[in-house]
Amino acid sequence: AFHARNPHVYTALVSLAREAKRRGHERIGIKMLFEVARWELSVRTDGEPFRLSNDFTAGYARLIMAREPDLDGLFELRELRCA
Repeated sequence: AFHARNPHVYTALVSLAREAKRRGHERIGIKMLFEVARWELSVRTDGEPFRLSNDFTAGYARLIMAREPDLDGLFELRELRCA
């Protein structure tokens, strides 16, 4: 639901990941990208404070690598723990 309401988050994360890859990074952490995206999106958002939950990091890493073939393997994945 969050992803559907906020497609700009996915776009920002993909852009940041591609920039890191262009600069020679072979592996990066999705949480690092989340922190950069939090900053960039928060300073561009008016009204309610922008919130980007860490609960979404694993899902976004998997989604990005599944949808963006050039970014496949960029993030280290761990087994998901179900609560």
